[in-house]
Amino acid sequence: MAHPQQHKLFFTDRGRVFRVKVYDIPEGGRTAKGRSIANIINVESGERVTAYLLVQGAFSSDRYIFMCTRQGIVKKTVLSEFESVRSNGKIAITLNEGDILLDARLTDGTCDIIIGTHRGMACRFRESDVRPMGRTAAGVRGIKLEEGDYVVSMVAIKHPDTQVVVVGEKGYGKRTRYQDFRLTRRGAKGVISMNITEKTGNVVALLEITDEDDLVVITKNGRLIRQPAREIRLIGRNTQGVRLIRLEEGEEIADIAVAPQDSDDTADETTPLPPEASDGLPPHSLN
Repeated sequence: MAHPQQHKLFFTDRGRVFRVKVYDIPEGGRTAKGRSIANIINVESGERVTAYLLVQGAFSSDRYIFMCTRQGIVKKTVLSEFESVRSNGKIAITLNEGDILLDARLTDGTCDIIIGTHRGMACRFRESDVRPMGRTAAGVRGIKLEEGDYVVSMVAIKHPDTQVVVVGEKGYGKRTRYQDFRLTRRGAKGVISMNITEKTGNVVALLEITDEDDLVVITKNGRLIRQPAREIRLIGRNTQGVRLIRLEEGEEIADIAVAPQDSDDTADETTPLPPEASDGLPPHSLN
């Protein structure tokens, strides 16, 4: 739960960051429509928020913002660099041509990082493999990508009981112990995160999850299913997974999200997802 005096950092696909106090975000009920993020921060036309972080406590120098781009570039910057952000935003990372900022995580310097790709590869390495850089730096290679592949997700593992959930485009997914992803060095090709077949489709996302969470699956047709994580089979890394949702012909998974369990907030395959539900925000950040 956010305190009104705490701050949220919003990161966009163009590598910019905005800082907003929680009390400046309109309050609403659980089922309220909400407001477009463009009414809260000064994003430009076509610019999208791809990650947001709640900062509790001071913007200290012993915590970091760890970022990852679609082309597999990573960067770590001390949190104190983001203590002062103008209303029109600030550069968080300098992007290469054609690249976008995909995700950002708040870390303490001791996390394990896992980067997952569209074609089912994943690279796990120590956060300490990446030295802190200035706010406008471009970063370094986090994963070596095959031609045509791109990053879909990044996770920062902080707890030993954390699992990783991987979901394919055609409704198949699985839970895997994060330790099953062999530890390598930054910039490696990585290991297989899911055995990609015609039945599974390519990987949509790879997220951290625990037995106390729910997994929310969103389809491109606007349907949504929510299920407890513990009901998803825990299996090995190099496997296809099990069916999470039965899709209609031609339908595919758009994204997944991890949310705290809530017995009063359940959904099934017939639940429609309103277009406004994630207006301007990354669906995998619903929690």
